[in-house]
Amino acid sequence: MGKAKRLAVGMMLLLALASCQVNVSAPERTGDHGLAEVRGLVLKYAIIDTSYEIYQTQIQKSESLSRMAYMNAGEDIYGHYKWMATTYENMEPEMKAYLKQIFDEVHAWQLLNTTTALDDDATLEIIVASIRTRLRRTNIVEAADRFFPYFYESHFKDYLLENKPVFSEKAERLNHQIRQNNPDILTFMEEQSGILFERDYQPLFYYTLRYIGAMGFNYNGVKVSTIQRNVNDYSKIMLTPFHEYSHELFQTFTRQKRFEEIADKMKEVSSFKKMWESGYHYSYDWVGWCEENLVEGFSKYLAFKYYDYGEHYGNYAYDGEFYRYLVDSQFDPKTNTLENISIEFYEKVYERDSD
Repeated sequence: MGKAKRLAVGMMLLLALASCQVNVSAPERTGDHGLAEVRGLVLKYAIIDTSYEIYQTQIQKSESLSRMAYMNAGEDIYGHYKWMATTYENMEPEMKAYLKQIFDEVHAWQLLNTTTALDDDATLEIIVASIRTRLRRTNIVEAADRFFPYFYESHFKDYLLENKPVFSEKAERLNHQIRQNNPDILTFMEEQSGILFERDYQPLFYYTLRYIGAMGFNYNGVKVSTIQRNVNDYSKIMLTPFHEYSHELFQTFTRQKRFEEIADKMKEVSSFKKMWESGYHYSYDWVGWCEENLVEGFSKYLAFKYYDYGEHYGNYAYDGEFYRYLVDSQFDPKTNTLENISIEFYEKVYERDSD
């Protein structure tokens, strides 16, 4: 896969430990999952996610979200970067400070999770009210009350209106392809992992304007994955949801004693810890970082099994190696468990790479 594809699939930096959390509800299993559906741009996700992307590219200046990364991905994606750079440059100083304050203190997943329960046609007023009600952090609430209405009216409203038809057309085309293929992505993931999802979900994929990164949410039987702007056909549509949805499967064991013990040992792998400290610690605690590498490797494995994608490159420290380990081991959940092979993999890495 080319560099741009690998970055898009890799979900670099944006994915937080919080974004990987599962909203726990009582299991309601009948054995059937809904057919996946793609939706275009909606304000309840797009305004927060784009604000966060501006924060990442213009304030954090993340290396993986550099100008060059967008430039190398083509004219459309670079045009989005230039819009973000110009928008930030033209913001009032007070609003730049509010933007920084919001995302310095609260990860975007927490804000987006508050709006997941809202209707897709939720207005800006409803979105801001949802953030105000759910977070109840006075300094963040005040910043959100000031920043988001300003950002919407002064910069985002026209940009969203301009882009909506393009993404609606993409969603319509993808939904047609999904209906033709009739995939049950969640049952496929259960079969490949040997782990059942907590309940029967309706999978929904929402476009955002970003090129790198995605997040996942659960609400009332709906399992949401955002998808990147360059997902244009069926051959790529499942790649991001494979990652987002896999977190629930891994979290059946990653916060248990056995996994936490090997995660603790992995702190002695200095290169692994150094990568975490280079910026990923903003998005993950240590166990979450260990989980993220495995989840990304497993999502590559699912793409291999689903699409017959035979080659993948690593985006983190050990995701590419875990993918190859699953393939080379001919992982079969009927004879081994995902927990066992994950711990076995890190044990081998620890023995080889620890200081």
